[in-house]
Amino acid sequence: MSNLLESIVALQVSGAALGVPLGQVNEINRGLDLTPVPCSPSAVLGVVNLRGEIVTLLDLGEILFGRPAVATADSRIVIVQVEDEKLGLMIDRVGDVVSVVDHPLEAMPSHVPDSDARFFRGVLQQPSQLILVIDIDTVCSIAGEAVA
Repeated sequence: MSNLLESIVALQVSGAALGVPLGQVNEINRGLDLTPVPCSPSAVLGVVNLRGEIVTLLDLGEILFGRPAVATADSRIVIVQVEDEKLGLMIDRVGDVVSVVDHPLEAMPSHVPDSDARFFRGVLQQPSQLILVIDIDTVCSIAGEAVA
């Protein structure tokens, strides 16, 4: 995994500034009709029909911070591709696409336990904030284990 990224999509989840590598984002939606899945883990909000394709919707706040998403007018669903499957991530707010060419990611601080740090590729310093760059593959694989 490279420490250099071309661009990230800036997000807000549970008050945290996060980023998803732009190359892993298929689209960003709002207001999709959600169908709950009985007996699913709390991180699985349900499924949505995305132009005829069934997409599992995950609560990114629940997965990363143990705090469930609260739907607002700013909430969005970020559709990502993980291997052969599209997954939706519920977020609080989407920001801009941030160009990060030649900005190396810094390692997660040493006091962050490995069990939490595994969800992130690293920290990106921006003039106005620090952005935690999410490791989408790890986040989605952990959520998949909870579903299985």
